Amino acid sequence: MPKVRKEIPELGKLVQVGRKKFVRYEEGAQLYSMGLHTFQELAKDAKGTGNFRANNA
Repeated sequence: MPKVRKEIPELGKLVQVGRKKFVRYEEGAQLYSMGLHTFQELAKDAKGTGNFRANNA
């Protein structure tokens, strides 16, 4: 059974005005209207992934 996608209110507007620079996989998949796995593959191919928590220490 597929997971139900969470609705993120006004995500597109937050990204456009620069209030949200980075998005999570679920948010990006919703923003670009594609599946989660497809979005993950595209992000990895574009080298747009990173471990941001480790860099903040």
